[in-house]
Amino acid sequence: MSDYTQGVCHDGAAILKDGMPLTIEEILEVLRERDQLDELLKAAGIDAQEIKAENELLRNEREALAAHVGWLDELRANVMQAISDDNLDVLDISFYRDDMQPPSPATSLACRDVRIKAEALVGLVMTARSEGRSLFSDDDLIVAADQYRKQAEGES
Repeated sequence: MSDYTQGVCHDGAAILKDGMPLTIEEILEVLRERDQLDELLKAAGIDAQEIKAENELLRNEREALAAHVGWLDELRANVMQAISDDNLDVLDISFYRDDMQPPSPATSLACRDVRIKAEALVGLVMTARSEGRSLFSDDDLIVAADQYRKQAEGES
């Protein structure tokens, strides 16, 4: 899909398609094509808003699955490390029991998002410290980041 933006070209404003200016004729052609597409969708009984909502749902599911794959990859790496170290006692395999299940993709996504928040907080503090300044209270932000991490790991 093309990216349409606005810019300044020569003596006035311009509409850009993927960074390149469009002529008035090209702009009108794009508008006509969009009108034709809208008419075809309506004739076929397809609601563009419904398609957009479905696409958003699919994007969210894809994000959740990507985060879950990350969790599975970490698990695989931990298992492989334990096997290579011949130290299987350190593995937490409690979710392999019948009454326990690994986290769902949505849970993995939520955990990833919380970890990102925690890392951002610590990054802010470290940047402020390296510049010799203070944000609010550095220790308070570190505590908040630790709480985010614990939340991501399912601790209270």
